[in-house]
Amino acid sequence: MPLSEHEKRQLEQIEQALRAGDPRFADAVRAADPRVHYRRRVIVAVLGFVIGVGLLLAGVVIDVILIAVAGLVVMLACSLWVVDS
Repeated sequence: MPLSEHEKRQLEQIEQALRAGDPRFADAVRAADPRVHYRRRVIVAVLGFVIGVGLLLAGVVIDVILIAVAGLVVMLACSLWVVDS
């Protein structure tokens, strides 16, 4: 359910008062924003997926099935982590 315009204005006023009163606390609260954690989790999962692709390709090229399977498992784990987010 979206916020009404009046509620949005009230929230902005509260945020401005918080920043004016205690900027360090306001920065700490902003860092605890769930979107920041979600974005960080997605970035880490994408990097892990790319590493998994690299392991998979390396395992195929050097003909070591265990490395290829490890790469596949890493890719799957990272994909599930993002979907779980």
